[in-house]
Amino acid sequence: MFRFSTHMLGAGNMERDGVIEGYLPLVRKIARRFSGRGELFEDLVQVGSVALVTAVDRCDPARVDRLSAYVATCVEGEIRRHLRDRCAVVRIPRRGQQDPALAATLRNPLPIVDELLEGPCESLDDATLARAMVTAAAQSLDLRERRLVALHYYGDLSQSEIGSAEGLSQVQVSRLLRRAVDKMRARLD
Repeated sequence: MFRFSTHMLGAGNMERDGVIEGYLPLVRKIARRFSGRGELFEDLVQVGSVALVTAVDRCDPARVDRLSAYVATCVEGEIRRHLRDRCAVVRIPRRGQQDPALAATLRNPLPIVDELLEGPCESLDDATLARAMVTAAAQSLDLRERRLVALHYYGDLSQSEIGSAEGLSQVQVSRLLRRAVDKMRARLD
């Protein structure tokens, strides 16, 4: 990954362009994860590249140490938004697309979901219920655990990428995520 110092962001266009070029492989990596979903790979790279430029321009020089995570989150978010807005046949709200993945990790008990759907809450769908369950379970987490869960499940960052952004090893991130998911699962029980 491209590393740079604080003075590079304020030094001029040459350094800014170098920072942007240094992060283009990350943009391509993220775009590759989303290719095959109804949009050409190069179009996804273009969307991600625009997000990259915006992220670098908005970067706070005091927080340069976290630029990799910020760029990855911005690029992925913009690609997801593009796919949601341009390619989905039925447009599902973004939260409805994200929470079921975390609910599945928490081993959302399907018989309970079926019982709730048969009762007076018939208008609830699985995504709405999953979102409510995840929100309730997240109340048991501290701020750091919430941030790690958000980066992993909503930002789709790997444990190594999270570790780099947070100053932790991949093993530490793995343990913290496991503990957070266990706390959430216990809250659901």
